[in-house]
Amino acid sequence: MPEQMAFRKVTGEPVTHEVSYGAEGPAGDYLRGRIVRFDDGIELLEHRPVNGPQRREAYERLDNEILAGRQLHELADWSYPTQVAKLYGDEPNSADPFALFEPYQGSPLRDVGLYMGDHEFDAFLTGLLTGLCWIAAAGIAHQMISQDTVLWDSERGVLITDFSRSTIFGVRRTTLDGYDGWVPKELRQGRCAGTVGPRDDIWAAGQLIYFVGNQGEEPQDRSQLADLDAMFNGLFDPIFGPVENRPTARELLEDGLGRRVNVPSEARRSERLKAGRESFLEVRTRKHAGAVTPPDFNADLDWMGVPADRPAAPANGDHPDAVGTAAADGASVCPPAGTDGDAADTTAGAGGTTRFKRRRGAS
Repeated sequence: MPEQMAFRKVTGEPVTHEVSYGAEGPAGDYLRGRIVRFDDGIELLEHRPVNGPQRREAYERLDNEILAGRQLHELADWSYPTQVAKLYGDEPNSADPFALFEPYQGSPLRDVGLYMGDHEFDAFLTGLLTGLCWIAAAGIAHQMISQDTVLWDSERGVLITDFSRSTIFGVRRTTLDGYDGWVPKELRQGRCAGTVGPRDDIWAAGQLIYFVGNQGEEPQDRSQLADLDAMFNGLFDPIFGPVENRPTARELLEDGLGRRVNVPSEARRSERLKAGRESFLEVRTRKHAGAVTPPDFNADLDWMGVPADRPAAPANGDHPDAVGTAAADGASVCPPAGTDGDAADTTAGAGGTTRFKRRRGAS
């Protein structure tokens, strides 16, 4: 007898389909993925938590993907950005929860040829920053922008995937382990302070832009950023400084590259998003009753801020790892550029200034 799958579309409509499955494989840390084929011919990508001792962490990762997908849908309606993975539906309230996405198009930037001519590189810049504008407009920080989570297809462009470590604006920053050099200073061990906001993904985006523009190399010092800084009208270099001084994705796209972007403003983040988030959290408190402790990801937080009964983030002078001057808004604790050899290092390399490796004018 054919297997049946019951879930709710992201629109809220309950549906049931007879399904068959493709081969299963990893879908990021703690999640498994496979293609689901419906009886009406639709194919979707399914994400499920892994089994075993990591199951609870896997629930959180899946919940993050569902929450991000729902908030993006509420913001975008059906004019959904092609640069962001699209949630189709989910079932969080079962013993074996899952999320369904429209199939990903493209390959991780790590796996594709990294040389791009001018036209492709411009499409990559516009696609990446447009996707980040939508993510920020939905009140989300992706937190894992890298050559593994951003896909590229020469015809379809950029696709930002894997929201399993995403979080919402207004929560306190926490240490993000792993991912090597793709984690900004303020999310590394002992450096977290302040609250998440629209500039949190920009450091990693800058790393990725340099990585693609320089055919797989990562920046060692700020002298290597001169060509990109000129391309962005002086807005690229601040990406690697303190969070509060970084440009937003919209500023990079509009003020840096001079391109308008049709993305809803923050003003459109309304009660619809708040109600949708509250509904999701209500479901999550009920799921796995009696079997598994439901994840508590930010369940006590207001939509856009830290609740009054939670202590505020410490100012720089009170933080045990504080270095440098206090941020004007208490947003972060960041050491001065060049303190640990990251991309923010201001010391020129032994060979002098390294120029942008892409050949401008190539096709």
